[in-house]
Amino acid sequence: MKQPGTGVMSVREAAEFVGIKLIADGEFETLGFLTDNLPQMLTFVEDRRFLTRFASHASACAVMTTAELVSTQRPRGGVLLSANPRKDFARLHNFLAAHTEFYRSPAPSRIDASARIHPRAQVAENNVLIGPEVVIEANALIDAGCTLERGVLVRSGAILGAVGFQTVRDHDEYIEMFHAGSVVVEEGAHILSHATIARGLFRQSTRIGRSARIGNNAFISHNVEIGALAFVGHGAVLNGNTCIGRRAWIGPGAVLANSVRVGDNAQVSLGAVVIRDVGTSEQVSGNFAVAHQKLLRHTAGLG
Repeated sequence: MKQPGTGVMSVREAAEFVGIKLIADGEFETLGFLTDNLPQMLTFVEDRRFLTRFASHASACAVMTTAELVSTQRPRGGVLLSANPRKDFARLHNFLAAHTEFYRSPAPSRIDASARIHPRAQVAENNVLIGPEVVIEANALIDAGCTLERGVLVRSGAILGAVGFQTVRDHDEYIEMFHAGSVVVEEGAHILSHATIARGLFRQSTRIGRSARIGNNAFISHNVEIGALAFVGHGAVLNGNTCIGRRAWIGPGAVLANSVRVGDNAQVSLGAVVIRDVGTSEQVSGNFAVAHQKLLRHTAGLG
């Protein structure tokens, strides 16, 4: 089987891999959703409303779409025809991740001599970088695609490089999309026991900032970015593409929806459910989360 080199592929090759029709050739460097902004990106469109969005997208260069949509508006760049673009997009991504070196070439893991790794911890043989003075406790798992910078602490039972939900539904069939990205844990960050951190989905990283703290049993999904010195409490759930600012505080048991932005120094109270952005230094509480003082006034019957 042909093994494309990491980084660039032709649209023609992609068509051959999943057995769909090529309309216009080109080259792409990654797959991605229209909500992503990845360079030289192949994406999919299954609704006429999104063809205009594709046309104005700064970095999308190729699209998988239907014959009906192409007949009404010919997209720019590389074009693939599919009766089910979402499904074939997932199939292509999974094929590239599992059977080629498009996303990542295997390279032996590198572990600094000063790192301390418990004998019962597991570190993948390939594509892991562990820096100086890193400590990894018993039963932790560090999977392929993870980078741990100087002084990172991973407590017992934590999992780095897991997967989050990215499921494509096709009638009664589910297709789970492979997580082909990476995890970067910056200098001095602490990952407490049984926390789980998912890899990025495409050519993306889930990033834990310098000296950040991730609590016991917290779940950090794909492409999440945690700012320096931020705190994520025990059992918190941060869904995909969430961005947490510098020195922000996410309380124990809080749940943040996809793509939420939490500003620097903001506070999300324990157990809050956050579905909207939280501003710099703002404090929110409740389910669904609102401004903290507003919730207190409402609870007290003051409006």
